[in-house]
Amino acid sequence: MEIQSVGKNSLHEFIKSRRNVKNFEYGKISDQTIRNIVECGQWAPLPKEGYEPWRINVVTHPTVKQMIAENMDFENGSIISDANVDFVILRKITEDSNRDDDLVSIGAFIQNMLLFAHSIDNLGAIMINQIKGQSEDILKIFKLTPTRYEPIAIIAMGAI
Repeated sequence: MEIQSVGKNSLHEFIKSRRNVKNFEYGKISDQTIRNIVECGQWAPLPKEGYEPWRINVVTHPTVKQMIAENMDFENGSIISDANVDFVILRKITEDSNRDDDLVSIGAFIQNMLLFAHSIDNLGAIMINQIKGQSEDILKIFKLTPTRYEPIAIIAMGAI
């Protein structure tokens, strides 16, 4: 998988060309590519200096993907289980965090990841944000508590 060059003049067209991908082919996304995708997300604006309001769990193990998928509706569950990697995005809850500010920052974090993934040849992604009803189950899978974390979205990504 190779990164496409996106010049300033074509950035507008590049952003407009990003699409959700729901069907993935068998393939592996390298650990370095996964690290690069997460790093691009981390360049999102922060709600306050030095505070990243997100936690990201990178899921590649088929059993864990299946555990998450079993808590979703059929379509989203299929996407999650078929993806090469799932990024489970959670909001960190602290005493002084502001949910609205955190969500704006997390939205930018997710968009950075999606756009960088779009820049990689033969890689597709989709954000699944209909997970509110499955929050408790998702937290249990990762042994996290609802007083400290809130599931926000899952980015399913894979070869196309």
